[in-house]
Amino acid sequence: MVIIQMMEPAKGVFLEASKDFTSFRKMALKMKPKLRIKEKDYFFIGIYKGYLYGLSDGNLLKYLVVTNTGDIVKDVNITVRVTGLHNLLFQAWHLKEDIKGTLNGNIKFRENTIPLYIEAIEKYLKAIELLIHPNLQKVQQYKEDLKMLKEICYVNPRKRKKLSYNTEELKIRLYWSFNAILERKVYTEEDLMNFIRSFDENGDFNVNDEEWKDLFKKYWIHY
Repeated sequence: MVIIQMMEPAKGVFLEASKDFTSFRKMALKMKPKLRIKEKDYFFIGIYKGYLYGLSDGNLLKYLVVTNTGDIVKDVNITVRVTGLHNLLFQAWHLKEDIKGTLNGNIKFRENTIPLYIEAIEKYLKAIELLIHPNLQKVQQYKEDLKMLKEICYVNPRKRKKLSYNTEELKIRLYWSFNAILERKVYTEEDLMNFIRSFDENGDFNVNDEEWKDLFKKYWIHY
């Protein structure tokens, strides 16, 4: 059974809003963090392949965006922002799971993929600095943790346990950082823009971008 940390079973008005898109083998999950735009709250609801006991995999089939009263949102500008938040958090969850696999010695990296992996974590840590109260001591710790993680990646998984690093402490520190964004209850539009600009200084949500159009066409129920 797959558990996606920032998602939970849709209930109440959220389940009602998604009932036309669920079935015995399709279940609706609501994203726990909500996006607040101009004092209104919006929620991401994903439709996944599932069964009685939970998800059979973490692959998204379709999704919709709703208000706190369960009204389905068809505004593309709001939808692209809620979708963007979901995508950022989904990747953060994946990275957290990869960190777990790395430090447990379950992942063996190809040498050319390690810099990309470390760069992705570095960008998320930059986002965490912006979204959570910046602390110079913590920033320095992030840099040391990244250096340590990079060195661990280059070591054969069987030999990782012989390193002098305390991988359990490293895991706890990095988990705390990722949990801070995955379990945050509310994101404002300003938070979201800080989040996206941690990856791209000029980042924004252009609904006419071909990537967004392709994403909507494939997954958004109201495209």
